[in-house]
Amino acid sequence: MTSQAPHIVLTGGGTGGHIFPALTVGAALRQQLPEAQIDYVGQPTGLEFERATKAGFPFTRITFSGMPRGLTWRWAAWLLQGVIATGTMLCRFIGKRPKVVFATGGYVTAPVLAACVVLGISYVLHEPDAMPGLVNRLFCRWAAAITCAFTPATQVLGTAKTTVTGNPVRTDIGTVDKAAAQQLLFGSAISGPCVLVMGGSQGAASINQAVANGAEGLHSTLGATVLHQVGAKHWQRFKEEHPSPSAYYQPVAFIEDMPTALAAANVVLCRSGSITLSELAMAGVPAVLVPYPHAAANHQYKNAMALVNDGAAVLLADRDLSAETVISHIERVLTPEANAAMRKRMQQRALPQATETIASRVVAIACD
Repeated sequence: MTSQAPHIVLTGGGTGGHIFPALTVGAALRQQLPEAQIDYVGQPTGLEFERATKAGFPFTRITFSGMPRGLTWRWAAWLLQGVIATGTMLCRFIGKRPKVVFATGGYVTAPVLAACVVLGISYVLHEPDAMPGLVNRLFCRWAAAITCAFTPATQVLGTAKTTVTGNPVRTDIGTVDKAAAQQLLFGSAISGPCVLVMGGSQGAASINQAVANGAEGLHSTLGATVLHQVGAKHWQRFKEEHPSPSAYYQPVAFIEDMPTALAAANVVLCRSGSITLSELAMAGVPAVLVPYPHAAANHQYKNAMALVNDGAAVLLADRDLSAETVISHIERVLTPEANAAMRKRMQQRALPQATETIASRVVAIACD
């Protein structure tokens, strides 16, 4: 082991699918290597700044946006931005060289990894999606190790350093009793099924509208109680358009206690971001998956199909969202025989050791 405390850098940004795995592994690193200094690098205006600072990680700010599309003068500005961001990281790493960098994807990680390649700093990549993102595809060849949530990603990255570990998720997911969860959320146990709705870290307007329109039908047809995470981005407008929630329909801006919400649910209607799917597997909850149609490389559809083909979920296209399709798809999943089979299939996809496995790999490099 090194004589002085190793310096480890976490980076990942843009969406919760990149940020939360980095933070979860960061928390495990604190347990496995308490003497290490662990920093986070990301966008100052991104979700990563809010979440990393809340978790107590020192934060290094860099600015690097996604690539422009088509032929435009913005390419020149984007390239200059990339040069400045990479230069910032070079200066940072020359002054305070990390032993290892753990990167989970998103365009903000590109300048960080470029600086690592120039300076010969070891880094571990984690690919949370079934279809690897552009940055991970570009930098996989120089990685010390690569971990993936889905088997198809290993075929794209194509290196002996790549292993399937699953996504790192919170260890308390799947540990909460259903009756206790419903008591906590609704004040008492509910008589019918619980439907949990969420549209990812930012919410989803199309899902919000369809569920708001279908909530009464879910209750009258299926006896369901609906807990709906609208998303902070959409909350104010949603409250104005739907001012009267009922006992069986409870919209909220954001659910902080996701382990309890998942424990209470008989079915989840949601996007198919990678971390969401990993949390569903840990909780063993069947799902109606509505992939975000504009996700890069259509990766949410590919994520969803990994579960649909395994019999753990059903697919509902965003373009087909309506009160009627929401009710019909949820009814299909709540059929007792189907629900039991899908729950079993979902539980079989859980990889509870993902966080510890990935953190141990980072620690091994940090202490080499």
